[in-house]
Amino acid sequence: MSAYDLQFQDDEFDCLVYAEVLLHIPPEGIGKAISESSRVAQRLILVVDSYWNDLTEAELEEVRRGAARHCFVYKYSELFQEQGLSVRI
Repeated sequence: MSAYDLQFQDDEFDCLVYAEVLLHIPPEGIGKAISESSRVAQRLILVVDSYWNDLTEAELEEVRRGAARHCFVYKYSELFQEQGLSVRI
C-alpha cells in the first residue's frame, strides 16, 4: 500500500495516525499523501513527527543538503491548510 493511494473507502476511519511517517515522503508526493489522508479520515488526522523547529538554520540546511537523505523538513500546519484542512497544535 502507498500513502499516495490508500486502499480504503472515503471516510472509512474516524482517525488516521501518522507516527514518524510523513517526514519520509518526498516533497513531490507530500500533497498527495495528505489529500489521501483527508479522504479516508472522517474526523481527525493526528501527526506525530520529529520537531524540526528546535533546529538552528545551519542544522536545517544540513538536513536539506542530504545529511539525512531519507528525511524531509515540512511545516505540517501549512501543508494541511493548503489542502483546506483545519489545524490544531
